[in-house]
Amino acid sequence: MLEERAYDNPWPEFSFTFTVEEYAYEEAKEKFDEDLRVYCIQTKKLVGDEQGRLKEVHTIQMENCKDENGTITFRGIPGTEKVY
Repeated sequence: MLEERAYDNPWPEFSFTFTVEEYAYEEAKEKFDEDLRVYCIQTKKLVGDEQGRLKEVHTIQMENCKDENGTITFRGIPGTEKVY
């Protein structure tokens, strides 16, 4: 969670700090019987309808991998593709 202002967001401007309100996630979990937050995914494709409105989001789950030099990269996990 970002708790300090960025250099380009000085006082008295509205503070653009990131906060998480847990009650919203608890409410969603109760309503949908699952935690709707999704982590470490990549959007592969966006599909619109005839009016240009978003209709589908195609994603794949990602995992981080470290190469022999210690560089961390991400790669898609086959079989984890989803359409929302």
